[in-house]
Amino acid sequence: MSNFSRKNALQIPPAPETFSTIIGAVEVMCAITQQLYKPVVHDTLVAAANFLGELRVSDLPVSSESLAEIAAWIDDQLELFRVFVTEEKLHGIQQIKEPFSVSHESFIRVHQRILRQDVIAAVKLASTSSNGRNHQTRGERNPNSEKRVTIPIEVRQVLPKQGNRPICLRYLSAQGCRGKNGNCVIKNLCHFKPATLPEIARDFIVKNYGGLASDME
Repeated sequence: MSNFSRKNALQIPPAPETFSTIIGAVEVMCAITQQLYKPVVHDTLVAAANFLGELRVSDLPVSSESLAEIAAWIDDQLELFRVFVTEEKLHGIQQIKEPFSVSHESFIRVHQRILRQDVIAAVKLASTSSNGRNHQTRGERNPNSEKRVTIPIEVRQVLPKQGNRPICLRYLSAQGCRGKNGNCVIKNLCHFKPATLPEIARDFIVKNYGGLASDME
């Protein structure tokens, strides 16, 4: 007989608080499967661990929402593996390691969803923090205004250009750029007022440079 009382129900796992929590859980399973399970099970978890290791050093946001998305995606892949094993679909078992790649279409959808969530959260934060404080003019910068910001490739690809030089995003922001006469302090960038600015570029400026310049809003 089994005891199905409420106190014996499976506990709901806590949401991951750090990326290390997710990696640690997968590495523990790797260690267990190396000794007790067939090689294909261990190889699948090794592929998952290696994939998470690559994500850890990327610029992927690590908010609580992002970590939940990643953990849920890993769970889905391992559940699919379990289904293949149960149904003895050998071809599916051999192919299950393929999704553990940043270029796989199933993870690309997750990646895009995480980026959208991060941009939305940043816009909300910027909107909230702007209330009750004075907006900096383009000539008034704080000590952190010149902090170097890495621009993601998906933003760089859509930037307006003048000749072969893309536009300086800081120039379009409330912070402004120290360059003059259409020239940026970074030689391969330039200053001009584009007719249109892609939404992803606008969101990036709001998130990283304190909002758009008044003449760009």
